[in-house]
Amino acid sequence: SEAIWKEVISSGKSTTVKEQKHVGFDRGVTYWDAIIMPIFEEGKVRFITSQTTDATERVTNRNRAEEHANALI
Repeated sequence: SEAIWKEVISSGKSTTVKEQKHVGFDRGVTYWDAIIMPIFEEGKVRFITSQTTDATERVTNRNRAEEHANALI
């Protein structure tokens, strides 16, 4: 969310986001992991970069396993 980006800018510290839910792609709900990092120039945050990885398959598989486990109880 925008708040996460603002926090990285104001704190000057990297952050990790796990399994951020996103609705809006044609394929439906997706989940993403991200590392958001500030880049400094002359002691000030000048840029922000992120590395984002699709976590949808992992989240979907875990949710299915939990549903199956709960059905057995």
